[in-house]
Amino acid sequence: MGSPKRRVAFVLIDGIGDVSLPRLGYKTPLEAACVPNLDAIASAGINGLMDPVEVGLGCGSDTAHLSLLGYDPRVYYRGRGAFESMGAGLAMSPGDIAFKASADDFSLICNHVLVILFYIWFVWHVGSGYSKTDLC
Repeated sequence: MGSPKRRVAFVLIDGIGDVSLPRLGYKTPLEAACVPNLDAIASAGINGLMDPVEVGLGCGSDTAHLSLLGYDPRVYYRGRGAFESMGAGLAMSPGDIAFKASADDFSLICNHVLVILFYIWFVWHVGSGYSKTDLC
C-alpha cells in the first residue's frame, strides 16, 4: 500500500504584488495592510516567488495560471479573449474566436476617444462638411 493521500490547499493570490507608495511610507499596499489571517496562512505554509513559465520571463496571469495547472502556454495559450468571455459567462465552442478589449474606468476618456474615432471614420467615409461638435 502506498503512502496516504495528502490534501493540499493551493492558494494563489494573483496581483498582490505592487509598488511602494510615498503616502504609505514607501511600503506596498500589502505591507501597509493589517492582514492577520493572511499572515497566519503564510506563516503555516510554504510561500515565495516563482517564475511559472521560465526563469526571467515576466508573464501575465493568464499564461502563469496555465503553466501552474500543467499546461504549456507556448502550446495552449491563444490570448485572453476566451478566458474573459468564459469568465463573463459566455459559452465558447470549438472554432469560436474571442477578442479582449479593455475600456477605461473613466468614461470621459473613453467617450472622447470614441467620438474622435467616429469623427475620423465619418470624415474619411462621408466627407469633411462636419465638425466633431455636430456629432455630439
